[in-house]
Amino acid sequence: DELLEKEKSMQKAELDILREQINPHFLYNTLGTIADLALQNSDDEVYDAIETLGNFYRKFLSKGSKEISIREEIAIIKDYLKLQKLRYGDIFEDEYKLQEDILDIKIPKLILQPLVENSLYHGIRLKGEPGFIKISVYEKNQTLHIVIYDSGIGMNQEQIKAIMNEDNKKSFGFKGTMERIRYYYDIEDVFDIRSEEGLYCEVDIKIPLREGR
Repeated sequence: DELLEKEKSMQKAELDILREQINPHFLYNTLGTIADLALQNSDDEVYDAIETLGNFYRKFLSKGSKEISIREEIAIIKDYLKLQKLRYGDIFEDEYKLQEDILDIKIPKLILQPLVENSLYHGIRLKGEPGFIKISVYEKNQTLHIVIYDSGIGMNQEQIKAIMNEDNKKSFGFKGTMERIRYYYDIEDVFDIRSEEGLYCEVDIKIPLREGR
């Protein structure tokens, strides 16, 4: 019964994350932006935007796989942020610092997108000035670190504690994402949050590397 309940909870977390993050509003807003481009007779931009949108959903679906390589996950993020730039212009830049020899390791699909969305909507946009989002992937002491950093409004210790205790309704998909990682690797300690109010926020996902990766 306990195992069945855990499985049911896991499936619900997966469904919640997919519903919340790649929702109709994102598609609607992106199509609206493409329509504006079409009215401006920007044929090349329209073609590029439609191609990026198609690539994004193709990678997102990934033939029904529940796990994909870090390389593929990063590609999804790049397409996602490229589409967001169509809508928000030069409000942010994205940067990537990736350790090449670990990018083919498989991880649960879509664990980065909800965190990157938080960085954009709850960090960068609220600050009211241009910022940047940086994704870093590296290995240290047999642990894979995937770090999402943004130069947004940051959080105070009380807000960090609320998120760590999964008591923050404004963090899109954060709880579901961490539940999926915990379930997938069967460990509890899967993330750290470092932040300074008014300056930055950094979420560090920590994944143990298995023998032979």
